[in-house]
Amino acid sequence: MVKEVFLGKIEPGVYKLSFDTLAGSGGKTMIAISQGRIKTDALNHLTSIVSTDDNVPLIDIVDRDVNSTLKHEKNFTIDLPSSRDYYLYLYSLNSEGTEVNIKDLAIKTAIRNDDIQLVCTTTLNNTGEEGKDLTVTRHSPVRYSIDLPRGYKGFLSFNQTHSPDWEAYDDTGRTFPHYASGYSNAWFIDGASDDKITIKFKRHKNVEKLGAVSIIATIIMFMIYLRLWKK
Repeated sequence: MVKEVFLGKIEPGVYKLSFDTLAGSGGKTMIAISQGRIKTDALNHLTSIVSTDDNVPLIDIVDRDVNSTLKHEKNFTIDLPSSRDYYLYLYSLNSEGTEVNIKDLAIKTAIRNDDIQLVCTTTLNNTGEEGKDLTVTRHSPVRYSIDLPRGYKGFLSFNQTHSPDWEAYDDTGRTFPHYASGYSNAWFIDGASDDKITIKFKRHKNVEKLGAVSIIATIIMFMIYLRLWKK
């Protein structure tokens, strides 16, 4: 048995899904949130997915006694904005097709994209000068520039969604090792050029590169067309 719940638009951020299952509806149940609707025959394939993505930000399987109630809570992350609606699916994996009944369904913000916390543990080199404070400039939701204390060496954590697609690099293009824990990203910063780094979402960066290549290719094709037309 499948229960589909329309959720509508969801902005980027970290959210907590919670609901109560009622007695008489339980056993093994798959919980999924998808961008767009999923056909019933495609739900079986979701059970083999081990990691989430932009299209399916939440997959979870719970197993409980049919005769008991259960309070279920699960966090999930929306990385990028989308014009598509989201749907919640509750899919019974029991052979007898037990119906899944829930109440008190809620989706609450856990961490918003505007809740940016950049934290550093300072180990300054002995330069004889007092270190300045860390300064953050937001250029867009996918790019930030950071002015570090002089001679900064240590960890910098960043909670703009937990994803390995965030990268930190300095003015020379040197990237720093990425660490992920919970809902935060972190980098060990040591010897950043001019004590400045940029934090950027790599997938957006790749889109920019693809756009530049497409523009250059279009210009070249247009020049070839003009040359052939003149002949």
